[in-house]
Amino acid sequence: MERTVKIAVCDDEEKYREDIVRFVAEHCMVRNVAYRIDTFASGRELAAPEGRMAGYDIIYLDINMAEMDG
Repeated sequence: MERTVKIAVCDDEEKYREDIVRFVAEHCMVRNVAYRIDTFASGRELAAPEGRMAGYDIIYLDINMAEMDG
């Protein structure tokens, strides 16, 4: 059974979230890697209990956001 890599992208700017998602998805497809990408607009959203931050294999996190950042 193929394992799915769980990826989170957290950035307060939609354009950068979309760019990162596109880049990561292309990378995974070229390498035939099963993946799931979830996006978050803030650190608080990612850290919320329903975000289940610990369940991700990879987290792309903006280091400069309002309120809570990377």
